[in-house]
Amino acid sequence: MGNFSRRQSGRLMTPTLISTQMERGSAAQTMFERLRADPTVSDKIADIEKLCNACWEWAKYSLKSQGNAWGKSNSIPNDLLICRIKDLRVPVPTISTPIDPSMKYTDCEWIQGFEKQFRTAGGVNLPKISVCISSRNNRYKQLVRYSALFFALC
Repeated sequence: MGNFSRRQSGRLMTPTLISTQMERGSAAQTMFERLRADPTVSDKIADIEKLCNACWEWAKYSLKSQGNAWGKSNSIPNDLLICRIKDLRVPVPTISTPIDPSMKYTDCEWIQGFEKQFRTAGGVNLPKISVCISSRNNRYKQLVRYSALFFALC
């Protein structure tokens, strides 16, 4: 494998693919900056950023030194951002949100918060299974994991 080769999701990252990914990232960043500056959606963007930052921090949080066993119930450390997530105008990531032709999305299950307890799925990376509480008080499992290349809420 050459200097430019990286593995991501089972495929080889060629220099062309890396360049394309960088261009997409740059375009997404530009769009995000525009949306952040738009007063009609800036509050929504701020909520999305809060969720992303909290999930990113939680995904990167190492459990290896904690001695957490597979499937065991544990408490999320109170100093993590995920513990302070409350009343976000962001749909719960793991449920289907139908397309709203009016683009108002008034009938969504928004994120109310996260339970303070979590479990691990086991394995080398110890993915965390957290529970998101919706605005309708429904609970949805969220798999949060981190690797050197990506983080996923799935």
